Amino acid sequence: MINVLLIESDSMARKLIEIYLSKNEKTNLVSSISEISKIKQICVTGKIDLVVVDTCEGMNFTGFDVARIIKEQFPKIKIIMITKMPECSYISRAKAVKIDSFWYKSSDEYELFNIIDLTMQGKSVYPLTTPVVKLGRALSDSFTKRELEVLREVVSGKMDAQIAEKLY
Repeated sequence: MINVLLIESDSMARKLIEIYLSKNEKTNLVSSISEISKIKQICVTGKIDLVVVDTCEGMNFTGFDVARIIKEQFPKIKIIMITKMPECSYISRAKAVKIDSFWYKSSDEYELFNIIDLTMQGKSVYPLTTPVVKLGRALSDSFTKRELEVLREVVSGKMDAQIAEKLY
């Protein structure tokens, strides 16, 4: 039995994944939380084998911060990062903090359980590419890496001078 901690800020997604994990005979959902303040306590007392964490969490922490903390303090715990956002930097950021596997959320529970099985066998599962989405009239894969950097700054509300200073 795989003891799982689910960290998901979106209540609908959390509920759906809870249902998937609860009805599967291989997984035991130890806890499902939307905030990160209880993570250390749960990892110690719940004998967690696997953490499924969303990329974006509240309280000025991200899923990447959570994964880094877990890997530093509980290196044997496996981590699967999940997201619905096709952000091109997520995969490299996940690898940098030693997240075991990465999954783009879908409604397919079998895909999730395949990734859980492979991850628990010690394999690292990552998508080969970021999903392509439409950004206005353009497709996300039509931008260069640098154009995406600038676009991120523009949509965050920064002024031209601030963007120029940050990106040189």
